[in-house]
Amino acid sequence: MVTACWDRSLNTRKVLLNVAPDVSNVIAEIEKGASCVEATNLRLNSQAAAILGRVLLGSNVTNLTISGCNIGDAGCIHIGRALLSERKLQWLNLSNNNLMILPKDFTKGVAAGGITGLNLGHNPLTRSSIDNLCTEIQHSPQSTIYDIDLSNTGSLYCSDSLSRISTKVSTMRIGHNASWVATDLPFQSVDAVTITTVDFSYSKIGETELELVSKTFGLLHSLERFNLKGNSITPTGLVILSEGLKCTKSLKELSLSLNPLTGVNLCSDGSRTGFYNEKGLLALSSSISHNRGLQKLDLSSCLLGYGTNKFYDGSDHGGVTLLADTVKLNVSMQVFYLCDNHFNNLTMKTVRRVSGGKVSFTPPDSPIGVVESPSSPIDPNN
Repeated sequence: MVTACWDRSLNTRKVLLNVAPDVSNVIAEIEKGASCVEATNLRLNSQAAAILGRVLLGSNVTNLTISGCNIGDAGCIHIGRALLSERKLQWLNLSNNNLMILPKDFTKGVAAGGITGLNLGHNPLTRSSIDNLCTEIQHSPQSTIYDIDLSNTGSLYCSDSLSRISTKVSTMRIGHNASWVATDLPFQSVDAVTITTVDFSYSKIGETELELVSKTFGLLHSLERFNLKGNSITPTGLVILSEGLKCTKSLKELSLSLNPLTGVNLCSDGSRTGFYNEKGLLALSSSISHNRGLQKLDLSSCLLGYGTNKFYDGSDHGGVTLLADTVKLNVSMQVFYLCDNHFNNLTMKTVRRVSGGKVSFTPPDSPIGVVESPSSPIDPNN
């Protein structure tokens, strides 16, 4: 799909049709001067990317998405050169394009100023390419990037590089990178005062990694949103995390959805394993009573309400009700999401009443614990 593109000459148009026939349906839109371009899953090659880079010059584009088009490192060179010449582009999404090296022209263009949001997720980036990108951002006084997405890039041990830009960037999306988290985390060696949003979703975070994760709360003094969706947080892990939560006064949104918080797991055949354990919920309740800034908490799809693999009646064993009561007493808390769990009607009514109406059993309108980006990040579940 392509929603807009630019061209300034008939000759360039013919070349573009030859090297990238998939974009022919938007040639008529070229001269409309649209500010937002989205091209996804097209057969673009480096030559087509070079043309796109040239037609960016003098255009009105501020938001550019070229996702799943396989432009490769050679293609992003030309986009980087356009960035060096033009400062109109603000959001750039090059996710899922088989980028590996990130040529110097590209990293310099990104750090030259103008770009505020950069999405390089779902690319097999090398460790050195991320290090070079972070170095350019760190040392460029013109750099305006505050939102960076390096989700699912398959890189190893990049925490030092990310720490270097944590004094400039406010939103860091590095989910789907289990190898980073298991080894070390960014922010461990620096007071990252500018970081407001951290996305560690789908990173296989368990008890060992949570020892590190919980320490970040004491270092990120401006942290407002934390996304831990889709990890491996067990009751013991939730106890560890809850202790860290007591150290933050700035956190406003926390997502723990899609985690086995009570120790119960659902198998592909519908059977359940493990035994219901509420010690994590009790610890979380205690930490919330200390945290007077938290506004939104998401425990959706955490298999709450399930008993053991031999027992299920949709009832609460006390932990969720206690949490709901704590939510009611916390004056800053606005909403507590419990959708897609397994409570019966009586339990849902009780929990809603105990919370003072703050509990919601319907999904949130926007993701909790992370800022939606206009650079159109890819949903890994699609």
